[in-house]
Amino acid sequence: IIEQLNSAMWNFVWDGKPEGVQRKICTSLVENGGMGLIDLENFVDTRHIMVIRRILQEPDETWKVLPRKYICGLDELYCQTMSAINLSNTVVEIEKSKIPLFYKQCLTSWQKLRQAEVEPESIADIMEQPLWGNRFICINDVPLIDKQWCGQSILKIRDVLTEKGIVRHHHVSEKTGQGQNALLKINAIMKAIPKRWISALRGDHAVHAIEEEEDKGVLTFQFKEGIYSENNLTSKIVYKSLKNTAKNRWQRQWEQEFGEELEW
Repeated sequence: IIEQLNSAMWNFVWDGKPEGVQRKICTSLVENGGMGLIDLENFVDTRHIMVIRRILQEPDETWKVLPRKYICGLDELYCQTMSAINLSNTVVEIEKSKIPLFYKQCLTSWQKLRQAEVEPESIADIMEQPLWGNRFICINDVPLIDKQWCGQSILKIRDVLTEKGIVRHHHVSEKTGQGQNALLKINAIMKAIPKRWISALRGDHAVHAIEEEEDKGVLTFQFKEGIYSENNLTSKIVYKSLKNTAKNRWQRQWEQEFGEELEW
């Protein structure tokens, strides 16, 4: 449907003539060098995300009972509450699940929002990063998942590493009861964890977290524009954050030239 709407819209914009400017440039934010036209796919994603936000927020209402059950559809796999909401790379598992189609679409859009968040820098934030279903911790672009270790509460970086980046061999072996096999798994995990995180934990360019009072029961999102909670997450913020993840060809070319991500 989106493809059909896009085709009709751009046919109208260009009056049936060949498109003179790439769609991505037309729909990019003005501050990023674009024209600021509506991106239908991001617009639909935004509406899906706001549905999830409404389901999560208080008060508890009768109509939310089934939707909340659906958005917790991956909890058994990852052994933690609201896995599809809190983790950042579970799209494949969402597709394989028995969650109804509409809620699959909503959760897939939510995953895009999670992927729009900036990479953690502080030691405290790195230690709290999940090991499984994390877009930053992958092997060949595939996120890690180990149901057995999930069930044994090996869930976060802090469960396998100390704050100084030292592997907790004894702790993991004791929890899993796997001995040498546990060490092999840890080695695989260590290869997947970004090297800059390991360097930060071991004291190289470490960034310490600013002490802030926060409500542990409220979801927070850290985008390039700032930190937002689920309570002040608006459609405008969501749409802009989703657009900021899309870079045009020239931005990608310059980042490839310099070998790093640039602040545009």
